[in-house]
Amino acid sequence: MKFLVFSLLAAILPVTGGPCAEPVLVSQAAPSSVVSLRSRDLGIIGNIFIKQGDSVSKDQEVVRLEDYLQVYSFEAAKRRVNDQKALTVAQADFREKEALLEEANAKLKRKEISPAQLLGAFTAREASKAGLERAQEGLEQAKRDLDLSAWLLDRRTVKSPVFGKVLEVLKTVGENVVPGEAIVKVGDFSKLKAEIPLSKEAASKLVAGDFFTVKTSPSGPPVKALVESLSPVPNSTNGASVVKLIFDNPELKGERKGPDK
Repeated sequence: MKFLVFSLLAAILPVTGGPCAEPVLVSQAAPSSVVSLRSRDLGIIGNIFIKQGDSVSKDQEVVRLEDYLQVYSFEAAKRRVNDQKALTVAQADFREKEALLEEANAKLKRKEISPAQLLGAFTAREASKAGLERAQEGLEQAKRDLDLSAWLLDRRTVKSPVFGKVLEVLKTVGENVVPGEAIVKVGDFSKLKAEIPLSKEAASKLVAGDFFTVKTSPSGPPVKALVESLSPVPNSTNGASVVKLIFDNPELKGERKGPDK
């Protein structure tokens, strides 16, 4: 994106090998980048929760594809996970067969039953154990199905990965989209970029990687801007340069880290 040039509202002060002694007051803000929010799945757009010009926060849901089948699958899997009746019955039956086998062993020692009867009790316990294992596996499968359906349901949503502003909505409700197709463009305003002119003397004391102090409003806090690059102003007769800066949006206050952290 071509960055907007910041208007200088105060004279640029001499630089002494680091940030300016006084912050430079600038106006207008350009997003550090433009992010295209894309569909992760094939489908039809069911809801668009934003419009051009809206601010969005990080991880905010902005678009949802139609998800009736995914919601149904998710709810069905959740019911299977929550309904543990089959497992409870199988556990109770296994405990009962375990007790009967122990009792049969004791009776055999007292010669109250035959070895064939003990074998019957053992066989019944093994069959009950197999039933318990099937019930446990059924529950584990339900949990896997729930995880999968939750993942598929999440893929029906499009979220903003940044704090920013909606620049353009490319699709409308009811349109088909394919995986990877752009739906919304968001300007990343968590960081701002600027291109400002510097005199030859001021530019000579800056290199890429230095910090340059700016303010975006007269009463706003000073912000350390990272110098990304310096380049000569085309056709300049006095050796002026353009410095490209990137810095945190002061309107976000403590919600983000500075460029030097």
